Amino acid sequence: RQATADSSEYPDLLNLLYRCCDTVTKILNYQGYSESISCPYERQYQNSLKYICRGNRPSTCLQQALITSDNKENGRFRLDDDKMLKKFTVNITSLSQEDSGYYLCGCCCLKQEGSGFKSTILLVCSWFPLGILVSSHS
Repeated sequence: RQATADSSEYPDLLNLLYRCCDTVTKILNYQGYSESISCPYERQYQNSLKYICRGNRPSTCLQQALITSDNKENGRFRLDDDKMLKKFTVNITSLSQEDSGYYLCGCCCLKQEGSGFKSTILLVCSWFPLGILVSSHS
């Protein structure tokens, strides 16, 4: 269900994301289900503002945040910060196809634009496809 994205599947889009992000993850899920996006961070950001936005532009992510660690619940989105494990998790409930797309996790305030961002590609399907093969690359 979850795998690191293979650049041969989305060559142009992933090349853009690799320039801005440390990690790109691909997630496949289905309408009506829930999904959790895990966002690890470095120790120096333990007490910083955490957030997630749609899209792949680190420079506007905070302004367009769907949810932040200051506002932990917003509709179908919930953010939980585990400071011991140095990661925050964003849960999205009742997925719809409109939730498909790119998401960026970030911590404020990063010294360098792009450093420390993690990108996720979420694909929400309306049906259960047969024979999907998802591979994982480290």
